Order: sequence, then C-alpha cells, then structure tokens
Amino acid sequence: MTERGQLLSAETFSGLDEDEKNRIRKELCRDEEFHKQFEVINVDQIAVEASIVDDLHVEELRHSMGKKCGQTTPITVGARCEKGKIVFHITDGFHRTAVKRTLEEPTIDAVVLYGLTMEEIYDLRVLAASSVKAVKFARLASWMQQSFSSSKWGDKGIKLSQALGLAMNWGISDSPGQRLGLSVEEAEELKDFLKDKETAWQGKLSSFYHDINAVEHSFPEIVEEVRTGGGGHGRGQGMLNPSRFKMMVKFLPDNLEGQRKMVNLIREYDLTTDKVELVAQVLALLLSGEAGSNFSVEETLAAMEMDPENIASEILLSLGKIEKNKEDKSGKEDGNNCDKRYPRTRRLGENTYDSVLSREELEEENELLRQALSEQEAKSEFGGNGNLPHWYKNSNLSWKERKVLHGLIEEGRSLEAIAVELGLTSNRVSQLMVSGTRKARLLFQQRIIEVKAKAVQEEFGGGGRW
Repeated sequence: MTERGQLLSAETFSGLDEDEKNRIRKELCRDEEFHKQFEVINVDQIAVEASIVDDLHVEELRHSMGKKCGQTTPITVGARCEKGKIVFHITDGFHRTAVKRTLEEPTIDAVVLYGLTMEEIYDLRVLAASSVKAVKFARLASWMQQSFSSSKWGDKGIKLSQALGLAMNWGISDSPGQRLGLSVEEAEELKDFLKDKETAWQGKLSSFYHDINAVEHSFPEIVEEVRTGGGGHGRGQGMLNPSRFKMMVKFLPDNLEGQRKMVNLIREYDLTTDKVELVAQVLALLLSGEAGSNFSVEETLAAMEMDPENIASEILLSLGKIEKNKEDKSGKEDGNNCDKRYPRTRRLGENTYDSVLSREELEEENELLRQALSEQEAKSEFGGNGNLPHWYKNSNLSWKERKVLHGLIEEGRSLEAIAVELGLTSNRVSQLMVSGTRKARLLFQQRIIEVKAKAVQEEFGGGGRW
C-alpha cells in the first residue's frame, strides 16, 4: 500500500489484471487521502451523466483522435467506490470521452484522482468549464448547483441563489439567514462557505448570483441551449447567448411554454437582447392574460411569429407600456427627419389599437391611398365586376404584400418576376407571400402551391420532375 497523499508512480498497476487494479483502487478510495495516478481506464467504468457538450467540438475531436496519434491529452477523473464498484467521474474531458464512445474504443488515458468528495469533483469541473467556451455558461451553472447540492447546505433545502444572495447582502440585516431558517451562527458559516467558493470557482458572487438566479427560473432543456460567443449570423441562425437568456427569463420565469416560444423566435430572427426584452414582455402579457380581451392569444402569437419586433412594439404602445417615439428635436445639421414617427390606428383581427409609423411605412400607406384613388381602374383590371380581392381591403396587409399576392394568385406570375418588379430578392417575396396569406386568412392555399410549383419548375427549366 502507498503512503497517504503521495503521487503514485506509473508502475503502480503495471502487470496487474483488472480485478487486482480495482482492489487497489477501492483501498485508495477508502483511504480518503488525496492520491493521483496516470492510468488507462475502461470507458464503461466512467459515469454516464447528462453532460453538456458542443457537438461541433466533438466532431472536430473525432477527426483528430481518429488519426495515427489518437488521444494525446489524458482526461481527468475522480475515482469513487459506489455500491462496491469503482466509478470514475469526469472532472475534465467530457468531449474526449464522448469521442471514445463514438469510436467504440474500450479504454481511455486518464489522470485518476483519489480521495475526492463529489462536491470537490464538481468544483474541479467548474474550474475546467471554460475549456470549451461555447458551453461554458451552461456547464458552470449546472456544476455550481451540483457542487452546492452535494454540500450540507444543499441537504437543508437551501437554493444556491438564496445562499449567494445572503453572502452578497451580508451586513444589511440584523438577523441574516432568518428567512432561510438559519441561526446567525449558521448564516455566518454559510457566508464563509460561499466566500471560499468564490475563490474555488474563480469569479465574483454577484456574477454567480445573476446567472444562477436565471437558471433556477428556467429549465434544463432551455439552459442546455445557451451558448457563449455573442449573437448569431442572421435570420434562422440566432444564438441564445447568456445575455438574451437572462433577459428572457426575467419576463418569463418558470414559464416553459413562453421560454420555448422565445428561444424559437431568437433563433429565427436573431433577436438582440433589447429586442428580446421587448418581445418577452408581450409574450408574458399574452400568456398570462394580462394583455386583455382585445388581443386573441392565438392570432397575436401567429402574427408575432411573422414579425415579432413590430407586433410586440405595437401591442406595448396600445397598452401604454412604452411611450411613442417623439420627434427628434436635437436639430441635426442635415435636417433629416428619417427618425420621425407618425401616429396611426392599426387592426389585429377584429381589434384596433394605436400605433406609430416610420417614414418608410408612411410612404407605403400613401401608396395605398394613391391606389384607392384609382380604384375604378383596378376594378376594371380584375374583370370589371366591381369586386376587388379581399386582401386589397384588409388594412393589416402592407402594399408590398398586396402586390405579391396579386401577382402570384391573380396574374399567375413567378416569384422571380415579382421580385424583379419590386426590386426585392426571391426570398423576400416568399416571406411577403407567407405573411400576407396568414394575415388575410386567405383560402387559396392550393392555388398558391400550384403557382409556387410552376415558379420552381420554370426556375429549373420547366416540364420535368423537381
């Protein structure tokens, strides 16, 4: 048997079979003193946990570790004797282990640490969490919570955010810890415990508090989606970064449905943090019923899926939650009035509410008025029977949406031709078609599908299968 606390030599397990190795490992675990040993361990002895990994990084490592040199850096694990068996808990190396499992390789190089508690293992994970930046936030939050839960304070039913709040605000109350059911002495011990964690986790209690408080009011499936590294890269590629996540949870705490919808909108529209604040407020009002009976939840949510920022702004304006933008009176040298806003009453379903228009939106409205003045000509164009298609009468549609629907449905023109006429991309025309169709509740879906199919056939040469 080795002396307590020493670094074991590489020859400790040399020439031993697996049963003899495990016998020595159990002795080291019972010893409860710290020992460190380089070993080749069995992958199936590593605890299978719901770990947070970056799939892209796993794929990169798979290519690297699948080459001639294989694994060049050992993982680090804590050895524990659980129910009479040796179990290895990873402290650093979740991605390398995932690659080994993917490659179905039975063993992995590891630095094995003996004599650690589970709390100490989670603390080591926190320190190693920044090794893969993308999943740093989700890992830190998860492992800090598990470290705290493994301590005696977790056994008392105290949440980590509550403990952090106590330590942050120490000295404000004459009876700290009273709300947590702790005596003054216990509260001081908990405060000192958190101060030690501040050192062990290499951060600030205030930063930990805001992160953990948000995580505790969210859900594992949402937290695991948080990625560090800024925003996204355009529509459909938005990223749920920590800033957006915390803003979302601020308005939708403990609301899984709302948070799921918000994550989808962030991804689809690459919403910045201030836009998340706007849209999350409205989602919270709608889902709680506080928006009032003027807004149909189903209809409004459908509209927000098409244009979350503008719909949210208009609803908050109508509810008096935000003020209308006032005319810029700063006296810009060029006298540009592009930021000026114009009042207007808008409709959503059967309801009306006050809103404002930008200069560009006002120009679209003016174009609609000019079209109204030439209604007789338009009626003649549609067959002379005095019946305009009902999307021309729907005040929710923009001028561009009406032009697109008319071109596709009434004229049977291709997306490309309409895009050229309006000076837009084909993708933008498709978006206008979808948003216009939804707003007007058109019953011509089959006709639209036929027109789109024709446009696609024409684009790919026509006549053939596509």
